[in-house]
Amino acid sequence: MASLIRTIATAGAALYGVNLLDVAPPASGLGSVSRVLGIVADLPWGPENTVTTCYSFKDLQQFFPAAFSSLYNNYPALKAFLGHPKLPGPVQVCRIVPTSVVHLAMALSYTVTGGAFVGTANYKGTMGNSITATWAAATDADGTHRNLTITIGTGYSKLYENVTLTSLLTLADPYITWTATSSPSVLPAAAVAATSTVAGTDGTAVSADYIGSSTSNVGIRKFYASNISVDVLLVAECPSGLINAVNTGLVAYGTGAGKQGQYVLCSVASQTAAAAVTYVASYRDSGSKGSYIWPRAKVTNTFDSTLPLVAVDANMMLATAMLGVDPWNSPEGVNSAPWLTGIADLETNDSDDVAYAALNTAGISTLFIDDTLGPIIRGAFTTNVTSGQTDIVRSSYRSYASAQLASYAIHYVGVNLSVNLTKGLLGDSVDPLIGAFRGFLQVETDKQHISGYNVDPFGSNTQADIDAGHWTIATAIKMFASNRQMIIATQVGATVVLSS
Repeated sequence: MASLIRTIATAGAALYGVNLLDVAPPASGLGSVSRVLGIVADLPWGPENTVTTCYSFKDLQQFFPAAFSSLYNNYPALKAFLGHPKLPGPVQVCRIVPTSVVHLAMALSYTVTGGAFVGTANYKGTMGNSITATWAAATDADGTHRNLTITIGTGYSKLYENVTLTSLLTLADPYITWTATSSPSVLPAAAVAATSTVAGTDGTAVSADYIGSSTSNVGIRKFYASNISVDVLLVAECPSGLINAVNTGLVAYGTGAGKQGQYVLCSVASQTAAAAVTYVASYRDSGSKGSYIWPRAKVTNTFDSTLPLVAVDANMMLATAMLGVDPWNSPEGVNSAPWLTGIADLETNDSDDVAYAALNTAGISTLFIDDTLGPIIRGAFTTNVTSGQTDIVRSSYRSYASAQLASYAIHYVGVNLSVNLTKGLLGDSVDPLIGAFRGFLQVETDKQHISGYNVDPFGSNTQADIDAGHWTIATAIKMFASNRQMIIATQVGATVVLSS
């Protein structure tokens, strides 16, 4: 006796009867969430016009080292980092270089026999002027050697003992680099007095320093590169006179750089609610990538020893809330509260419920301080006011889902496009991709991240499209609405009728 039911390893092994074939499921599942923040800022120190990835506040301090801390209250861009309890993920920072900024111009120059030694601050700007150098007799008592001490105020002091003609040029000090001109044969003489750098200047930024162009790869333009991807981009504490031009540059980035990520516009200081509604109309983004937040926030200025409250642009607060929540949740209400705990007050408190409604209708996200929740975002919207396309969460989820679906689709580029529109059939070369799409979206539905979905590999195509190797997979995703208007209807009284 035998059975006509058997298990086989490949379809080619099928025999007469029923053949059981174990097929691996499509490669799909719960997607990974990206939370990368991009910042363009006029910072006091650090790599210049280079996108630098930071994973913590400690990493960020390469742009404002503790050694220079007594000077930081003079740098508006640093105030963007005040009031943030934590970072939602990696931060990619681009420190701009104002057009007129200069190095310390050989201020630490020592002429010696045969040439000279020159100490140059590692980065441009006024910060370099705080560096001092003191030469002293060497510890090893060798007359050709020196002890060199590099000092920055009371925040940094580094002694390099027994420095030689060659070791001076490779000290690797984090703040100053030494070079030689001609062929010096001796080191600078020992001296009691320290020599200070004095010629560095910060310069004054212009809008082009922040924006860049097709011929000037600086500032925002750095984030156009295909190898740099951020989920939300902003400009930190933009000078008031440059905000309009910089916001135009951000809109251009969002609409023309081919990026999936979003951006947050710079907010105008001391702006009324009515003025904000008028202002944002000039910076709308039909792609729903741009956001604007009103009003600015007040936070404690820890760069000032008196710890005063200072008004700051809330664009970074909106950005961290957008990245801090999952992409299927709106960064508003209770979801936003953990990211705004550093807010002590609002710059403008002249709004009522009618004004807030008008702001949200105009595509403006709003800050609000609730008696119970504390600081929150009251309505998280993009600048696109087209019905159905206004919510930030829609744009966040679109970026998230698109990235996951694209990660499957990339593995099918170049395969045979075996799509039969007449019969509504998919061949073996492409059918697993649709299975992966549906598998991912079903997991999202089961997790209650979305309400439902549909994947149609046929309806958006013609035979001419397929013959040309052009395949459109139409994917529809229905999201849950954000709970914004709750009504608690309660009947109380002797005549109330109760029913089971």
